[in-house]
Amino acid sequence: MLSGVSQPGDWKSWILYMLRAVETTANLTYDKINDLMAARDAVLRAVVTDTQMERAEQLVNHLFKCRAVSFKLIAVSFFVH
Repeated sequence: MLSGVSQPGDWKSWILYMLRAVETTANLTYDKINDLMAARDAVLRAVVTDTQMERAEQLVNHLFKCRAVSFKLIAVSFFVH
């Protein structure tokens, strides 16, 4: 596609192609963010409903912010005083 741009000078098609790629990526990212927020909210509702944790929201937010969470980290951060 790029050779079709540089030789005959078809920059408009190249720019439109790139803009569509950016739009598609932005939409996919937007959907993933919304899915993650919905999952976080569902987990929070379950923790609040099914447990008596005092800091449920902090725990759930921590779980969704960290890529890897160990039991030890959770125990030290939320249960051990």
